[in-house]
Amino acid sequence: ATSNDLNKQNKVFDETDDVLDKVGGELSETADNLDKMSNALQGAGQGATTFGDVLKANLAADFIKNSIREFVDLLRQAAAYCYQVGSSFEAGMSQVAAVSGASGAELEQLTAKAKELGAATKFTATETAEALNYMAMAGWKTEEMLDGIDGVLSLAAASGADLGTTSDIVTDALTAFGMTAADCSHFADV
Repeated sequence: ATSNDLNKQNKVFDETDDVLDKVGGELSETADNLDKMSNALQGAGQGATTFGDVLKANLAADFIKNSIREFVDLLRQAAAYCYQVGSSFEAGMSQVAAVSGASGAELEQLTAKAKELGAATKFTATETAEALNYMAMAGWKTEEMLDGIDGVLSLAAASGADLGTTSDIVTDALTAFGMTAADCSHFADV
């Protein structure tokens, strides 16, 4: 997921909040109208007021029905987005597994680290999976990836660069200088 995707997700949630606020307001207004209608029905001489209240209640019910449809559509969009993000992450981690040969407990460690960094940093878990994939392509083993990812994240955050690209550059440079994954944090600092 990119920051554009995250902005879209935030927009969907903001629109959902707006719809919920509208629905809540209309529900309150509808309850008030129903109270008025009930009082109006008790007075036989208030036929015109009752008709007006019934009309208002019907209009409010239509608005609520449309708002609920809009809310359900927004929920569908949010669910589709979440599915897409999850699918992208799973595909990224499958690629890491295929390239690195990590399986079982090693893949679980890499997946947990990617999720942890996705939750704790400005980078998503999917972006972290991409960085891990570049490390795997450089021949790094699971422990080397786990040790080196923090340095790569720090460098990408400091430079404002794409995480995958930064990982590719760092792994290439470390190899060129005859350095190892253990030197990643020092390399990123320098």
